Amino acid sequence: DLQANFVLDWRNPYRRGTGLTAVHNEVIKSPSNLVCRTAKSVVFKRCTFNKLGGGGIDLEYGSQNNAIVGCTFRDISGSAVQVGDVLKDDHHPDDPRKTVKDNAVVNNYIRDCGVEYWGSVGVFAGYTDGTVIAHNEICDLPYTAISVGWGWGEEDVGGGREDYQQPFKYQTPTSSKNNRIEYNHIQGAISKTDDGAAIYTLGNQPGTVLRGNHIHDCRNSSSKRGWSSGIYFDEGSGFIECTANVVYKVPIVVSYNNLVQDRKATCKVHDNLFENGFEGSPPGAIETNAAKSIIEKAGLEAEYEDLLKTQ
Repeated sequence: DLQANFVLDWRNPYRRGTGLTAVHNEVIKSPSNLVCRTAKSVVFKRCTFNKLGGGGIDLEYGSQNNAIVGCTFRDISGSAVQVGDVLKDDHHPDDPRKTVKDNAVVNNYIRDCGVEYWGSVGVFAGYTDGTVIAHNEICDLPYTAISVGWGWGEEDVGGGREDYQQPFKYQTPTSSKNNRIEYNHIQGAISKTDDGAAIYTLGNQPGTVLRGNHIHDCRNSSSKRGWSSGIYFDEGSGFIECTANVVYKVPIVVSYNNLVQDRKATCKVHDNLFENGFEGSPPGAIETNAAKSIIEKAGLEAEYEDLLKTQ
């Protein structure tokens, strides 16, 4: 498991530094129980995904304008929802019909996923355009809750870090853009691993917004490193707006691991309510009316609150 329950593709090897990777990070995605390929305008509403040995549902390769709404994911060995992939057809498609675009993951209840494969995530979006991940209740996960983007900057224009040399560099942007991660309620993530986050990003994603998310109580209590983050802009992350999120009771409220590329300046972080430290009740800004308004709006909307009673 390299990350997010993807594994190295030994058919596409590239040696760099001290280890072996895949050319342009094109690795193998774990299988889901339900896979949609080139699907258009399909809606999965109030479905139940329970006790599955792989992933839950996957929207891939040219799937556009689909929606996963009001579904329950519980006791899943892998990732609950996967949108898009990390292959060339995803990051630099030669035909716009291949782009995974305008899909929505909204008002779902996701808990106890990644129970066997701890690198799995609640909702994974690879190279996608216009993915909406909103009003979900996500809890009790071993690793990251929502992961958006891929590539560590290497597939962006001009490539990534100098010591991450690839056989060639792209001079055109990836398809990652205009994604919206908003009004999700995330708690109990990163309970068994480290170096993850409630919301995690990779690569340039112009027009992408992280807004109105309520994040708390995320950490691996046995870890001595304490690298768990509320929001994590990892390598290559750029042109993302992060606004009006409430984050508390996590070791690190917001992380940047993209400073080598000077991409911190390209992520616009403003008007958030952050409180660092894990122990104790949320102090100060978290108790303001502004924070309470965000907390009240995040998570399942009224029509889907009955999902919380699911056993």
